[in-house]
Amino acid sequence: MADVSVASVEAADSVVLTEVGRDCYAATLTGHPTVGAIVGVDGIVLIDGGETPAVAAQVGEALRRITDKPVRKVVFTHYHADATLGAAAFDGVEILSSSLTRGLMSDRGRQNRELIAHRRTAGGETVPFTAMRPVWPTVTFGSSLSLWSGEREIRVMHLGRGHTLGDVVVWVPDAGVMFAGDLVVSGELPDLADGYLRQWPVTLDRIAAFRPTALVPGRGMSATSTLAVEELLGSMRQMLGAFVQATDDFYDDRTLPAVHQRARDGLANVAPDVGASPAFDALLLVGASRALAESDGREQPDIWSVERERQAQDRLANLGPALPDLTMADLVAADLAAEMGDIVGDDGERQEG
Repeated sequence: MADVSVASVEAADSVVLTEVGRDCYAATLTGHPTVGAIVGVDGIVLIDGGETPAVAAQVGEALRRITDKPVRKVVFTHYHADATLGAAAFDGVEILSSSLTRGLMSDRGRQNRELIAHRRTAGGETVPFTAMRPVWPTVTFGSSLSLWSGEREIRVMHLGRGHTLGDVVVWVPDAGVMFAGDLVVSGELPDLADGYLRQWPVTLDRIAAFRPTALVPGRGMSATSTLAVEELLGSMRQMLGAFVQATDDFYDDRTLPAVHQRARDGLANVAPDVGASPAFDALLLVGASRALAESDGREQPDIWSVERERQAQDRLANLGPALPDLTMADLVAADLAAEMGDIVGDDGERQEG
């Protein structure tokens, strides 16, 4: 398959708009998640809404440099605040997500906003995440749906568990472009707080099966050739593998500090560049904690709140006791899992009644 030609334009402060396929764009802003855009016959479909309304407004301004068409729809690839809150900048648009994502927004959205606000405040920023109102999906679906722009099909699909329980990807068949959300990241660690480490690679294999010529990650640079797509997916598998291998049964020391160190060492071998990313330390702690919990049989992720992050930091420093076997977060997660059990099977595929 031929490589997709790439054209980039810098506009609206530091937003860089890159065309990754015909009328398909990745809008990147340093330090922020990527927003995808598909320019259609009568309007624009955005993939994720941006971290804040201010960021989304910058993306909108950049898009106005190339088209006068309005934003009509926003697809949420997952529930996290930094992918959804910015959609408030677009009045009257249709918001689409999987039904699982809407459920996660209801059960975990507040804690996620508080966590992002806490991290940003600790880093010296003053972004008012906790004051922002959530933007709720207006259309939800189980496994997939198709949007049509003239003769162009835009397929929105839940391919399985990975970054969260409810991730979706957006596939543009006639352009060979896949928007993956945070199922795929480039140049930094994936956020494993809501992740399913052992099922995630299966979902990546399903992405690869579409043979995209361009892959837009939730963060970082897009892959714009078949070889680059393979390398990016391979990098994701290696990073996930580093966390899984850090909890192998043959290790006697299965404390969080030990797993954390083994994961760090493994990542240094398979993805040395990610160690320089600003969020590396926070995401390494999250990943080690989640990997340890999953290896101990806790398939459903705990709600990763500010308090839970502080507890994990104390455990890493050997200042506090191990986390209890069952917390309120576990009960909430278990309730969600039970509620969704008739929808999603063990492999993340939709089950028919």
